Amino acid sequence: MNGMGSLRQLALTLWLSEPVGSALASPPLRRALGLAHRGVERAARRAYAREWEPRAWSNRQLRAVAPLFDGRVVNVSGWEDRDKRGGRYRDYFTRAAGYELTNYRGARAESPPGVVSHSLDLAAAEAPPALRGRYQVVLSHTTLEHLLDVQGAIRLLAALTTDSVLLVVPMLAKLHASASYGDFWRFTPDALIELCRGQGLEPVQLRTNDNPLFEVYIFGWFSRQPQRWAAQRRLEVRGGHARWGGSEDYEPFFRARYDPKR
Repeated sequence: MNGMGSLRQLALTLWLSEPVGSALASPPLRRALGLAHRGVERAARRAYAREWEPRAWSNRQLRAVAPLFDGRVVNVSGWEDRDKRGGRYRDYFTRAAGYELTNYRGARAESPPGVVSHSLDLAAAEAPPALRGRYQVVLSHTTLEHLLDVQGAIRLLAALTTDSVLLVVPMLAKLHASASYGDFWRFTPDALIELCRGQGLEPVQLRTNDNPLFEVYIFGWFSRQPQRWAAQRRLEVRGGHARWGGSEDYEPFFRARYDPKR
């Protein structure tokens, strides 16, 4: 056993010993440890917010790829176009031939002035004929987890595009629902790939903001024309931080199955 292993074993032995266990059972010490933990966590969250906070992270992924597209784009993310960081997603797609929204229902389901908006129910059996194949890119940010029939929703999204679908979905995140929508799913990279492959969409990029402090999102770019985007291919996932019950075996498994040539 190396030096670090010996130290870990000693720390574990002390932690499990009766004197230490009795000390930790002391209410004052438990309160002190709780306060110290919360203080350290708050400081760490501030320090790493730009790198790991899920909305900021997913916005960076979208900003990086959005200028690559020069066709028509549609945002199918529930009802609005704000990126929750003071910007608008339509401004990310600087070369797009057009940018449109879909809104289904709710008091907030109103499109911004000057932006074309369509009514679209992701729980419908089929996409409206007028929207099928209308777009080069379909964007959906943290919407699929709210749809019970997620396979049907991805089938509908795929029907709208001739090229690419950009998805942001939660992998590990708190529950959030309301009177008008539920919260049904959390995704793994494997599941997202298989769901999209079932609709003729191959992965171009797949990444996670794996971290011990914030919610974990998956960003996925899937395309009907993966060879066109071969130079952009990046499948970079991690199996989940130990805090979230992740496994070091996951990334090798993922690469062997989905990215064997790397």
